[in-house]
Amino acid sequence: MEENEEKNKIRHTINAEETFTLAKDVFDIRCFIKNVYANRAVIARRVNVITLSISAVFTLLYCAYLIFSGLYSKLSLDLGITAIVLMSAYAAFALILLIIFICSFRAKAKNVRRFSRALAVFRLLTRLISVVVSVLAIALTVIGGSYAAANIAVDIIIVLLSVFTLVMQLFPLIFGGLAKFVRWLLSPVKIKHRFSVVALEWYELSSEKSDKKSDKKEKPSKGHRVHRKYRDKVGELLDKSLLPALGQEYVFKIKPARILEYVDGVPEEDKFLAEGVLKSVFAYAAECGYVAFDPCRDLSFEGDIEKKPRKTIKERLFGVGIKLGKSALDKYITGSTEEE
Repeated sequence: MEENEEKNKIRHTINAEETFTLAKDVFDIRCFIKNVYANRAVIARRVNVITLSISAVFTLLYCAYLIFSGLYSKLSLDLGITAIVLMSAYAAFALILLIIFICSFRAKAKNVRRFSRALAVFRLLTRLISVVVSVLAIALTVIGGSYAAANIAVDIIIVLLSVFTLVMQLFPLIFGGLAKFVRWLLSPVKIKHRFSVVALEWYELSSEKSDKKSDKKEKPSKGHRVHRKYRDKVGELLDKSLLPALGQEYVFKIKPARILEYVDGVPEEDKFLAEGVLKSVFAYAAECGYVAFDPCRDLSFEGDIEKKPRKTIKERLFGVGIKLGKSALDKYITGSTEEE
């Protein structure tokens, strides 16, 4: 009995090997989540391309099927008009989306957020129309009557394609569990990105973070957030100096010597800002995997655009003068009131 009781005792501790295994698993999960978060822009871009491409192919095939199979001529007037309106709306939204996407390659810091918002709106509209078209395809197959019975094999294929398109539009990340697909999504280093693309991507994400917090609560963060005081100046620097100088170069080919050459040509009053922007852009590029090594890491740059900028002596003297003037004016107004 005593031996059985000893065997049934529960062990409440773990040994060193189990501790190491648990710590490694937690570390791997943290690295995976960090990698996904760092590459969220790349993941979103690739998922959008895949899902919208599937939507376009399905819509074109179904439109051709309606016309060449003779099914459209058998529809009632209301269904026929609905089908024409949906197909026309989808074609219009998809064309506008394609035009905006092509024009976005020439985006600058001052209008990159407008392009992103326009793309988001027309992506949403295109997906909504695609969902409605998929539902219409399923509905027409179900209520097809004798025509559907005569073409049951084709109708089964249409239903399957409609359901697949619905899933891809409603849940664009549903296939994230497949290992190969996830590895492909998380491999931005295989693509050669130009400096302009990476810099504008960083500027857009960092500006969004600045909008979410007030100046009083702003603190330096690991997300390379641009302080509100610098945001307009950073956008102006990108458009007028940094993108014209380095924009067309591939980001992974830019060496420390090339960065120093650019900084040496920047006016003295803009060097602090230029150094801070370069540090943040390349830190973001290294975090996302656009570059294997941060070329600014070993450079003695003092620029920092995450912290609140320091006031110059002139600005401080001007502020003291304003305070003294206000206090003198208050005393004068108070004294005049007491005399009356």
